[in-house]
Amino acid sequence: MPGIGLVALRLSVVAGLVLHNPLELLPLMPGVAAFCTGLAGLAVLAGLLTPWFALACCLGTIARLQDAELGASTLMLLSSGLGSAALLLLGPGAYSLDALLFGHRIVQIPD
Repeated sequence: MPGIGLVALRLSVVAGLVLHNPLELLPLMPGVAAFCTGLAGLAVLAGLLTPWFALACCLGTIARLQDAELGASTLMLLSSGLGSAALLLLGPGAYSLDALLFGHRIVQIPD
């Protein structure tokens, strides 16, 4: 089934986003930060504005890496950041709200 890899990548980015919650670094109330993180996770999962939310996840990972100590949790955080960077470069895919709203685009490279 084509596209299942991209869906799995979206799931891993959402899991990293929820686990690390980069918005708690901002001066927001804890409930507001968790709510906004949940909304961003649902948007990534549904494929809504995927490049923008993937970029936000990358920036949140970079912010989290600023004060991280070397260890297993840092490697997990780095893996989440690389996954969001891959999602940023790949785009939303055919099974997303972006494809419904803006049309599915297929790039064909001439031989």
